[in-house]
Amino acid sequence: MEDSKLAPLFTGFLLHVLVASVGINYGQIANNIPSPEHVVLLLKAIGATRVKLYDVDPKVLKAFVNTGVEFIVGLGNEYLSKMTDPTNAQA
Repeated sequence: MEDSKLAPLFTGFLLHVLVASVGINYGQIANNIPSPEHVVLLLKAIGATRVKLYDVDPKVLKAFVNTGVEFIVGLGNEYLSKMTDPTNAQA
């Protein structure tokens, strides 16, 4: 077999080995976006196991309860000083 034909096979194998999980950035500033419950189904369908949220909408958090998806929550700079207090962070 030519080297050029082996390259895609090797690359595909290597990517499969290197990619352990898929992560998604999930924001809600858009038109015609699916409901949080539908987003859960979409993410599970593609095998996403990690999500970065751009806000902490209770509906979104509720939809992901017991799904096994890991979260990172992004905060705007204006909220960072409030997060040093654990009570504010929990709220």
